[in-house]
Amino acid sequence: MPKADAPRFDEAFRADLRALFRWRRDVRHFRRDPLPERLLERLLELANLAPS
Repeated sequence: MPKADAPRFDEAFRADLRALFRWRRDVRHFRRDPLPERLLERLLELANLAPS
């Protein structure tokens, strides 16, 4: 199976990703309201795509 070309990420994407990583580091506040239906499943599906 041929390997797909590596994606190219422009500067705007890289800046958004850096901002997301910085935002994600602040885990001191937790919400107590329930998650919308299927959100947990969608998040787990995305997490399964991440490299180890």
